[in-house]
Amino acid sequence: MAFDFWYSDLPTKSVRLKGESTEAHANRELNELVGRGWEPISVTRSTVISSIGFLRRRPKDAS
Repeated sequence: MAFDFWYSDLPTKSVRLKGESTEAHANRELNELVGRGWEPISVTRSTVISSIGFLRRRPKDAS
């Protein structure tokens, strides 16, 4: 099976909910991407205050 891969930092600069931590914001965005077929396969974070990098994949035939 062939896959598309996508690496990005989360959370993006979109609006954070009031009182939402960086981790909660990243998880909310990640859950939206998982719902669209992206499977997280790797995560990196250089510091506690930095964004969180995710490598994701999904089958090439997914939309």
